[in-house]
Amino acid sequence: MSNSQTRRGVKLLINGLESSGKSTIGSQIEDALVVVIDEKPYSFSVPHYKPSEYTGLAAFQKELGEKINKYIDKYDKPPRTVVVDTVTKFYTNLTKYANDTERGFDIHNRINLDTMGFNVMLEKVLIDRGVNVVILAHVVYDEATKRFIVPATGQFAKTGSWMSLVDEASYLFTD
Repeated sequence: MSNSQTRRGVKLLINGLESSGKSTIGSQIEDALVVVIDEKPYSFSVPHYKPSEYTGLAAFQKELGEKINKYIDKYDKPPRTVVVDTVTKFYTNLTKYANDTERGFDIHNRINLDTMGFNVMLEKVLIDRGVNVVILAHVVYDEATKRFIVPATGQFAKTGSWMSLVDEASYLFTD
């Protein structure tokens, strides 16, 4: 299939409270590469890797590309799906990096640039090439809106956070 005939991938958000089964669902996706950003141990026996400490979007993208190439070398095809486990930890890491490396308004600017750059990377590097992306995210209860939200800051939070950047979303509710 040529690039002009490649189907577009789908971007799905699966969000829920801590220990609601997000990682378990992500681990059951066939032909997937899981990017394990959460700090808790990852005990599933599926292709996965833990990125290096976040030092900017370019480094993250380079490392992801290298891991996808290793996946292709091993399985003779690209992953059908890339699972990000979890985007909330990714956002925490990029926010910490911005706070550590920038000052004043530049902190917020860096957070916005890296957040939107991450989304563009998912769209252009993966989804436009037919690779699905499943984003796992933690939610918190927002007292002001009386609903569960995927935490974010600034304008990104006001426009719906990660929920506003996906094709479909599913919320895992457990008792």
